[in-house]
Amino acid sequence: MKKIAALGAAAALALGAGAAVRLWAPLEGALWVRSARGGIERGEILAAFGAERGSGFELVYRHSVNKGLVTDSYIIGGDGALTLTETTFESFGAGMSDGLDGDGALSIGPAGVTIKGMNRRVGTLLLAVGTIAEHRLRVSGKEIGLADIAGAGNSVRIGFGNVSLARLGRISNGSVERKGK
Repeated sequence: MKKIAALGAAAALALGAGAAVRLWAPLEGALWVRSARGGIERGEILAAFGAERGSGFELVYRHSVNKGLVTDSYIIGGDGALTLTETTFESFGAGMSDGLDGDGALSIGPAGVTIKGMNRRVGTLLLAVGTIAEHRLRVSGKEIGLADIAGAGNSVRIGFGNVSLARLGRISNGSVERKGK
């Protein structure tokens, strides 16, 4: 009987240790949003989404000058760096780029003006979360308001890398968000 109890205790300990290892082991590939305070690696993780190299996401916001909706499309490169590949905006006017200062082709369609083939490597994206802009991140069909997790007026960095579940807090709607949100 003592042997069975000892084996049961050892199994429970091993299972607990396994769970702890899973919590501290880094997720393979996460698109993360961090507070910009303290630099890229030291900033608090505000949200993370499972992602792979070669996958894409969108940053959607309202332009500060013409107030039209803008959708910037990014790809996660093989080295984990982010690259702006395309942008679409509702209307063309003051303050809007024609995107033709480098690579890119401009077209007009039902969604507005689109510039494709931009291929502008940004590495990580530094962003001041605006009050009027209503910045939103779309990843794998999910959307999160950046002001909801960072607060309007604060800066965030968006990037790709490994993140442990223990640092993230909890999983919600397929995304992982920090505790208390």
